Amino acid sequence: MQPHQQASHRIIILDDDLAFVLWLAHTLVANGYLAFPATSVPEALRLIQELPAESVDLVVANPVLPGVSELLNGLRTWQVSPKIIAIEDRTLGIASSDIKAREAAWLKEIRTRLESFPSV
Repeated sequence: MQPHQQASHRIIILDDDLAFVLWLAHTLVANGYLAFPATSVPEALRLIQELPAESVDLVVANPVLPGVSELLNGLRTWQVSPKIIAIEDRTLGIASSDIKAREAAWLKEIRTRLESFPSV
């Protein structure tokens, strides 16, 4: 898929690790996605409310953050269910020194989730 074809995918990245959130957002934008970084549930909620209705395609979220479960349940009632990736390992098992491999792994995970898995 070419980057210009992905531009309609809106992805919210929610984690309390600012460096990770900004890195993943930059990686996604550089590859044609619309990325919205947030480091707290209230910030993510504000972003969701500012976006057009039914427009969040994917939420990449740290499930241990306070309020994440409630936020995701709220999304399901406000709009068509977005797809969700729970951040369990920010590195995806790849050495921190191998940035290109980590970028490729995250992009593959996101593409796979957007294209293959049903919404939850």
